[in-house]
Amino acid sequence: GQFDQVTVTDSALLDGVLEILFLDTEGFEVGWRAEFLTAGNRLGEFHDYRVLGISGLAQFDIFYSDSGVELVLTAFDAAPVPLPAAFWLFGSALVLLSTRRR
Repeated sequence: GQFDQVTVTDSALLDGVLEILFLDTEGFEVGWRAEFLTAGNRLGEFHDYRVLGISGLAQFDIFYSDSGVELVLTAFDAAPVPLPAAFWLFGSALVLLSTRRR
């Protein structure tokens, strides 16, 4: 349930698509909230959002205030995307190389 936060001391101009990247799904449940942006003042809104890093369903409501943005998780049925096999193969090769004697 941890997330990054952005603080802008002046104006934050929002536009485009907000990308939400899950590194881990532990601790996430419907109703989870995150105020991820605070600013001196907020201008504009995101046109849409895209969820990355999970397979399944994750839906959010986005709430805007004069000085920030908050996400609220409204639907969640997802699992983390498994790391590619190439990553594990590369890691295994590094371990084998590090244990090899000259």
